[in-house]
Amino acid sequence: MEEKEMPKTGTVVSYTKLTEPPVDFKDYSPIYLAMIRLDNGVMVLGQLADAESEEIKIGARVMATIRKWTEDGQSGIIYYGYKFKVI
Repeated sequence: MEEKEMPKTGTVVSYTKLTEPPVDFKDYSPIYLAMIRLDNGVMVLGQLADAESEEIKIGARVMATIRKWTEDGQSGIIYYGYKFKVI
């Protein structure tokens, strides 16, 4: 195995809208999840962020960005990770 940097951009291949997300993510409903083909051909599953429903479609171009995932209510720790936004 070797470490390899992946492209930050890709194309939506398929997507779904979660209106009943897991309990820890209920404040973020609805959640859009997408299968994304990165520009090097690798397929990844990612959450779409900062997009209106009419912007999300098969073939849409997306870019990886760092966004808040969730927050631990007891400790106040905020968790960040990669999501994708429509460009």
